[in-house]
Amino acid sequence: MLFHAQVPFVKECADPLCAADRVFLAVCRSGWCGVDLFFVLSGFLITGILLDACPERGSGDVKRYLFSFYMRRTLRIFPLHYALLALFFLVIPALPHAGSGIVAREIGEYAQIAPDQWWFWAYLGNFYFAANGFAGHGIPDVLWSLAIEEQFYVVWPVAVLLLPRRSLAWTCASLVILAAAFRMSLAESGTDPVTVFLLTPGRVDGLAIGSLVAFLVRTSATQGTIARVGMAMVAIGVLPVAWIAFTTGPLDEYSGPVQAYGFTALALTAGGVIATVVARLRSIGARVLSVAPLRILGKYAFALYLFHLSIQPVLRSALFRAEAVPTLWGSHLPGLVAFDLVLAMTSLGAAWLSWNLFERHFLRLKDRFPMPNNLVA
Repeated sequence: MLFHAQVPFVKECADPLCAADRVFLAVCRSGWCGVDLFFVLSGFLITGILLDACPERGSGDVKRYLFSFYMRRTLRIFPLHYALLALFFLVIPALPHAGSGIVAREIGEYAQIAPDQWWFWAYLGNFYFAANGFAGHGIPDVLWSLAIEEQFYVVWPVAVLLLPRRSLAWTCASLVILAAAFRMSLAESGTDPVTVFLLTPGRVDGLAIGSLVAFLVRTSATQGTIARVGMAMVAIGVLPVAWIAFTTGPLDEYSGPVQAYGFTALALTAGGVIATVVARLRSIGARVLSVAPLRILGKYAFALYLFHLSIQPVLRSALFRAEAVPTLWGSHLPGLVAFDLVLAMTSLGAAWLSWNLFERHFLRLKDRFPMPNNLVA
């Protein structure tokens, strides 16, 4: 959210930036890494659920395992995703509107990609943007990561079911290597960095590393061993990330080093943190990550992610135009922080309404599709 909030300001601001502004914006510029953390965490959670619920091949629970998983994921993701697509592609364009305000401009921008909207209905938005570039259209622009996630859901439950556990671990390790090799080969061929960033074969390393961590914590390894492996992963991952930051400045998702090995290094770091925290649930780090504000953000994270990029231009146009951001001693920092707080609270309010008025009614239906061993997904 911080990354998305600051990018328009940097593009529009004509005033010189002081040192405090540059430091704050540099930190925010690396905020795209949050999606890479999402991939790792998702791989860890989903693979853990699948491993714990997976029945023996040939047993009567195989069909229930697959059917329940897909139904529970459908109830979690499809309703809000498709409701928003219907709102932006079908309902709003049909309403009478006029003028040149921000709402009218947004509607006009959505109309430009309406003929290609089927990509988003089919969870193929990442391939659409890989071919055409990001459009700057709020909701559709954030759906690329959700598309990769859904493509993962299609094949991974079957892989967990069919592959022996050791083969599954080797498959995950192979996917990490193949993803990096795929990105490097595209970069060597001169492929647009946006395309490299978005194609699923080049982003599965985060999901695979999360899956490896899920496998690790379900082996016979002791908690101490898991923690040591996690810390080793952090050390291996942090060094390349630190080197990139030291030599090039703020992490840029389209830079050569980040795309070649930075994505994998970030995923290793995130996976190591997850392994370490899971192995030491009574540690200070685990307690910090369990505080109520973070749990609230986790509860509403899906809607927050979908809403904030469409809320942002409305707030910026109405309250925080770049030329109107107040300064203090030559710094735009107070205005930037104020905008971030307003955006966060507005998005959180919208996510809270979405959860209570819409999402939770579908989530109640998940009880009708229990996983084997009564696990959740």
